[in-house]
Amino acid sequence: MRYPVAGTSAYVGSIANISNSTLQTWAASILASNARTAAYTASVNGNQPFNGPFETPLSPQEVTTLSSPYVVSCPPNSTNIYQPGRNLTIAQSGNDAQFIFDNSSAGGQPLFAVFHQGLRQTFVPIDNGVAPIPANSSGIIFAEVTNSSTIADQNTIVAGPSFLNIPVANGTNGTVPATGPFTTIATSAATMTPTASASSSVAPTSEQSTSVETTTSTQESTVVVTATSSQESPQQSTVVVTATSSPEGTVVVTATASV
Repeated sequence: MRYPVAGTSAYVGSIANISNSTLQTWAASILASNARTAAYTASVNGNQPFNGPFETPLSPQEVTTLSSPYVVSCPPNSTNIYQPGRNLTIAQSGNDAQFIFDNSSAGGQPLFAVFHQGLRQTFVPIDNGVAPIPANSSGIIFAEVTNSSTIADQNTIVAGPSFLNIPVANGTNGTVPATGPFTTIATSAATMTPTASASSSVAPTSEQSTSVETTTSTQESTVVVTATSSQESPQQSTVVVTATSSPEGTVVVTATASV
């Protein structure tokens, strides 16, 4: 799950360095494919497939650090442009993260943990190898150790990056709780109402009739939308949408279509 996310972040971080418009298009296409892979992998493993509105950009050196433990060998004529950073292991305990790394090069200077989520960077002082995880953090987060409280680059990074996987709690950042695999089409915390309506816009060459059926129970509502084409070969399509409310107030929406 983590490495498709790292692949997505690699393309987000490098696309600004591509000047050729054709290569930019190729990179964007691969980026989108990586993002879908990351979402699918998270979903089938019971994790939240959506981390937030933005993906996290990573530099080439950060990506090299993350991938280097899995590289067995390189072609003999290849050039090591980016050297991996020091290995970083993160152990999470409640709201704190313990950073385990070789700090022999730190020279006793203050160190900081920088948490990357989306386009946000949060710097937190490290005290005895431990730093609090920033509030409102969720999903896959990249973290590393720096000797700067404001800058994370190849000149300030002491170790890392590595991963944190923080479960998405119910209501955190407006996201759905990570209770996958996800089998419902949509869920919502809204309260059920006993009525429903349907509307749509159609082309001038089509005729549409809409019927709405609602049950008398406040626990379930069903909407049936039927559209009939008036062209030479008439064809009827029906979509049935059913919303069912649980005692806890959660709404599960399902839809089926037939032609």
